Amino acid sequence: MTRQLILTPAAIADLDAIYQHSSERWGNDQARSYLQSLDRILRLLADHPEIARLRPEFRTPINLHPFRSHLVVFRHDEMTLDVIRIVHARSNWQGLLND
Repeated sequence: MTRQLILTPAAIADLDAIYQHSSERWGNDQARSYLQSLDRILRLLADHPEIARLRPEFRTPINLHPFRSHLVVFRHDEMTLDVIRIVHARSNWQGLLND
């Protein structure tokens, strides 16, 4: 079952920052390619959220799925997949999520 994919404002800002950083460092073509691949992962997660790791230690449990240098942070139910953040794996993502 395909869930509706919902991006929070923070996740949209993360995507903008990823594109900006990637285009400055590796060029627009590479930045677009990275985001297209990330979009495919988000759609895969909407169909199969169980492939991601559940992290119950947060106030509200979340799922994490790695994508290259980033982590997709989301919650889901039968109808929706809510992408909360897309954070760099080396960032203090635990601190970001506890705020």
